[in-house]
Amino acid sequence: MSVIALEPKHYLMTVAGDNGYAHAYLITSEDAHITYAANKLFDTAKPRLPIILQTDISKDAGGVREIFCRFDPRIEETIKTAGRFHLSIIVLQEGSPDNELLLREH
Repeated sequence: MSVIALEPKHYLMTVAGDNGYAHAYLITSEDAHITYAANKLFDTAKPRLPIILQTDISKDAGGVREIFCRFDPRIEETIKTAGRFHLSIIVLQEGSPDNELLLREH
């Protein structure tokens, strides 16, 4: 019996918190990683409401990836070597141009 490995998908996940918006860029093919990323976002943002936006951006992740890499240049290297899993989380203030761009991706 052979196992077929699914191609990893790229996700943008967002939670609104007291200190702005926490955004996650996730690369995974496993549902458990989506739950893990959501938990990390909730820990980071401390949201008043348990609402998370999750969008599959696999067809065009370039703009999201560019914002994350601009926020922290180390993210670019980790994405290049990520293989089947990558998670980056950034927190941006409401009104930030990058925050507005990421919110539009949903």
